[in-house]
Amino acid sequence: MAVKLRFRRLGRKKRPIFGLVAADSRSPRDGRFIEDLGRYNPVSEPAEIKLEKDRILYWLSQGAQPSDTVRSLLSSEGILLTHSLQRKGLSEEEIEAAVVQHREKRAEKASSKTKVTKEDRIRESLKAEAAAASVKAAEYAKAKAEAEAKAKAEADAAKAKAEAEVEAQREAAARAAKGEQEELNVAQAKADAPDADAPSKAKGKPAKTEAKAEPVKAKAEAKPAKTEAKAEAKAEPVKAEAKAKPAKADAKAEPAKAEAKAKPAKAKKAASAEETKDEGAAAESAGDDSKAEKA
Repeated sequence: MAVKLRFRRLGRKKRPIFGLVAADSRSPRDGRFIEDLGRYNPVSEPAEIKLEKDRILYWLSQGAQPSDTVRSLLSSEGILLTHSLQRKGLSEEEIEAAVVQHREKRAEKASSKTKVTKEDRIRESLKAEAAAASVKAAEYAKAKAEAEAKAKAEADAAKAKAEAEVEAQREAAARAAKGEQEELNVAQAKADAPDADAPSKAKGKPAKTEAKAEPVKAKAEAKPAKTEAKAEAKAEPVKAEAKAKPAKADAKAEPAKAEAKAKPAKAKKAASAEETKDEGAAAESAGDDSKAEKA
């Protein structure tokens, strides 16, 4: 009985999974098999391969022949190289080093001939779109920041200009108010100057009037005293004659006394008349002064 290593189809429609089996070469593809040796899923990215290496080497050593697809898979995984080196009698370390080197060469070759799948294309397009969106967002943010900065600068400049204008108007108004106040002060000072001189003149003139009135009063007071002295001087000879002539005193004493009494009364009336005359003259002089000041 010839044993063959081949794949049997598993999975579902359009999602195949292949099982590696050792089967009789006369059995159908999906028929009876001797041993299950692993799974191969070519649909996934990357392809999933799960193989039982020891059992595959056993069946190869027993003369089992792999199909073309299985041979290609075993060659890429280094199993056929391992079987060949074992037949040459190399040690396990040498075989392991040769298998690792073989796998590296296969991986390098496969990477240079990598097939771009649909998922890869979608992934790359998404990355490109994300990068373009990020660049566009950065440009928009930059333009927005520049516009905000420009608007803020313009607003600050306008505010500063308005404040400067307001301050200039305020200073101009203050200067104008100060000038008006100074003019008003000068006018008020000029208006107050005559009024300040008038009281001093008025005070000076009554003082002069009082000075003139005092001598008049003194004269008026001195005149009654002189009159009384004259009357007394005249009365003394009469008294002497009255003592010398007792006989005649009775007859003439009464007229003399009456005459002596009458003279002082006349003198007092004359003094009072003179005082009244002096006071009227002082009043007239004071009225003339007040009229002159008003004029």
